[in-house]
Amino acid sequence: MIRGLWGLIPGNNGSAGTSNNIYFSAGPNFETTGLFGALVPVPEPSALVLGSTAALIGLGLRWHRRKRATTCV
Repeated sequence: MIRGLWGLIPGNNGSAGTSNNIYFSAGPNFETTGLFGALVPVPEPSALVLGSTAALIGLGLRWHRRKRATTCV
């Protein structure tokens, strides 16, 4: 929750910032102070887990093949 929210606007990949972010302005404390900020997307945790798992499996398979190739000689 952003107290005293005045406005929201997406970026434009130019002077208004990156289009991945939503920018806001607000006047918290009964509009005695000003606040400007950005809502920034965060990658979904499952995407990070899947990517890490795939990388580890790939490394494990390479290590297993390399180990098997050196022991069979």
